[in-house]
Amino acid sequence: METIDRGAPLRLLRRRIVVLCVLLLLMLAALVGRLTQVQLGTPAAAAQVGTATAEQAGLTTLPIPAVRGRILDRNGIPLVENSSYPALILDRAVLADLDDDAEEALFTALSTALATPVEDLRARTTSCGAPGAAPPPICTPGSPAGPALLVGQLDPDAALAIAERPELYPGVSVEAVPSRAYPHPEGVLAPHVLGYLGQATAEDVAGSDGLISDGDLVGRTGLEEQYDAVLRGTPGAQVIRTDARGVPLEVVEERAPVPGRDVRTSLDVRVQSVAESALADQIAQRRRLGNIADSGAAVVLDVRDGGVVALASYPTYDPAVWVGGISSDAYAALTSADSHHPLISRVSEAGMAPASTFKVISALATLKAGGSLDGVYNCPSATRIGGREFRNFDRRDYGRVSLKRAIEVSCSTIFYDSAYRNWVALG
Repeated sequence: METIDRGAPLRLLRRRIVVLCVLLLLMLAALVGRLTQVQLGTPAAAAQVGTATAEQAGLTTLPIPAVRGRILDRNGIPLVENSSYPALILDRAVLADLDDDAEEALFTALSTALATPVEDLRARTTSCGAPGAAPPPICTPGSPAGPALLVGQLDPDAALAIAERPELYPGVSVEAVPSRAYPHPEGVLAPHVLGYLGQATAEDVAGSDGLISDGDLVGRTGLEEQYDAVLRGTPGAQVIRTDARGVPLEVVEERAPVPGRDVRTSLDVRVQSVAESALADQIAQRRRLGNIADSGAAVVLDVRDGGVVALASYPTYDPAVWVGGISSDAYAALTSADSHHPLISRVSEAGMAPASTFKVISALATLKAGGSLDGVYNCPSATRIGGREFRNFDRRDYGRVSLKRAIEVSCSTIFYDSAYRNWVALG
């Protein structure tokens, strides 16, 4: 007769439970050991765990931009102020996660909504320095994962159409972007003095000690560049807690931004306006007379302290062209040979003969050598020095005139003779 051991299944179950408990204890010991290693052996790893925990807790840090300072003339009249415009921004981190079909669909939808060729939109998402990138400012500076400005000063109808269909435009948002405004007091342009802003490059961000972020605007030329640190101010930050869907729940911490300071210049808008108009009129007059007159410059200095009261360069342009990101067509127009390169300041960036402005230096040398402002000097139509004839500009003989009158009528022969005599006297 076969004997059945009814206790065998129970003993087998108990052995399995014991084995399972041992395995659980081993796993727990390994976990405790790893945590001890992270906390005591590798502080950097512990910091990473803490950061990950904060991110899982839904804490997000948002920068708060500082208001940029204004640029004023000597009487406090604004030459550059602040404003904002609706802009179309693309998050390039989202773009990088799209597959080829989704990326093509995005650019096709944007091209249709904006009536802009796909290749132009792609050019604005390409990092400056990347193979095949368009030249600045068409390409996007800064980190390849940073935002790209697709369209500045976006048409309201286009903005509404894009905002209503977010599923068609992943990573695309319509944002109010801070910008500069140019009130043009007395019709003044002064782009070569004021300069303009451009998006921060990777080098700008790396060298700013955290004061500049991707997408920030920084001074590129003129006073905007020279006094960028003063005008920029210090950005603030806001730490918010969000739920699992990213919806803000509360503000955990906030640091207010420090506005940039205004820069008061020595410019006088009234004199600047006259200088710009007079320079343009003189060039137009010379052209009517058949002369080659493509460019010029005018500077007015305060003789008491050397302050620049006016600084005009021709050809010129409206600095507002940079607001919202300059278009490809506008940039091409400013850099074409036919435009005579208005981006170049004929005051500070071009080598040009001083012409009759040097008569002021020659007059000072004449006075230092014993001459007098009220003395009488002979101003013939031409004079010969070293076997070469030098003439007045209009070949006119003014006879005997004072030094003041010589400067007024721009008598070249007086200053040629005076400079030559001083040179001989000095050996």
